[in-house]
Amino acid sequence: STALPGGKDLAAGVLPMEYRRGTRKAMAAKRRQLSRDELIVRVFDILDADCDGRLNRAELRRYAGWSGFSGGEDQWAAEYARICSDSGANPEVGVDSGLFTKLINDRSEAGMFIDNDGLRDMLTQLQVQTPAHLRRKKYAAPAETAETSRKDVVQAIFKLCDVDRDGLLNAGEMRTFALQTGAEDMDEAHWKDEYKLLCSDNGADPSKGISVQLLEKLVSDKGDNGCYCDDDELKAIRGALELEVKERAMKASMRSADRIGLVQQIFHVLDA
Repeated sequence: STALPGGKDLAAGVLPMEYRRGTRKAMAAKRRQLSRDELIVRVFDILDADCDGRLNRAELRRYAGWSGFSGGEDQWAAEYARICSDSGANPEVGVDSGLFTKLINDRSEAGMFIDNDGLRDMLTQLQVQTPAHLRRKKYAAPAETAETSRKDVVQAIFKLCDVDRDGLLNAGEMRTFALQTGAEDMDEAHWKDEYKLLCSDNGADPSKGISVQLLEKLVSDKGDNGCYCDDDELKAIRGALELEVKERAMKASMRSADRIGLVQQIFHVLDA
């Protein structure tokens, strides 16, 4: 077994929780490669300069050049009108995330297909070309002010992790936070042992969960029983969690759009 401070033992093969506080660059290097769905979400996010959740003609034009469109503005205006007409979208409103995904995945002449490598290249170029202040979305973290307290940030993180909205973080919800801090990823059984140890060391009942007050204490505790994060780390964690929530919402929207498309196809087949 492994001896821990205070005389506690862990079963053989179970390691104590270790929070790796390397630089953000080092943490980023460990992240897995983005999936196609995640690439699409992030490209859409940057192209949506006015933050309205849709791409107008000028915003979609930036993408069109990458997908092979080489015409002038008049030709693009006609092409944009065709895209909206074919899909039933209002050209005055713009292309939503579901239609954008459909266009990117459409290999026909009517689509705007780009493979994953092309999307990665495009995302990199967009991030370089787009000033940082324009990439801060209205629906993301509010602008930081002198009045934004550390407590406010921790409470925002807690709410983002508290998926079941019961006011406590269970093992799965706390794991979401721990991974954002750079904690070692481990299988579910080992994580549950670590979660129980964390609760035990801090007077919490693991069957109920970790309160927002305890989370505030943990992120301010520089000792062995805490998981200290400085203010910048907390803000980065909040931003990453907000992006995850947004990506999940956009993926759900994409699935909904796909389902609607299938229903329409079935309707047209039946309505022969």
